[in-house]
Amino acid sequence: MPAPEARVLRLAPDAASWLRGGLPWTPPRPFYAVVGDPVGHSLSPRFQGAALRAAGLEFDYHAVEIEARRLDALRDRGRELGLRGLNVTAPHKSAAAALCARLTDDAVAAAAVNTVRWDAGGWEGHDNDV
Repeated sequence: MPAPEARVLRLAPDAASWLRGGLPWTPPRPFYAVVGDPVGHSLSPRFQGAALRAAGLEFDYHAVEIEARRLDALRDRGRELGLRGLNVTAPHKSAAAALCARLTDDAVAAAAVNTVRWDAGGWEGHDNDV
């Protein structure tokens, strides 16, 4: 099994592509991700990836390490780069909420999101930690 660093994706500096292990990487199919900083320790890609495969869904699940100040680039470019939705870890939950076009009532109450999906109007933030 590759080292955690080799499995982590990063948005390239120009936000036009992904890097994996410091090298350019293109996803073979659309994917979902856990997003944080740091995030390489997360077991979510294993568990969520297994769940997607067991359900027969044609998606992968990856870890994306990104600084909070770059979440807007992820919001603006992630979908065209194959990202379909994400789970958000600390410390990015409040920063991600601030970038959402819409928040569920629970996300408003928590002032944070742990799940984000795209729809026609942009990011929709959910919080099911409460």
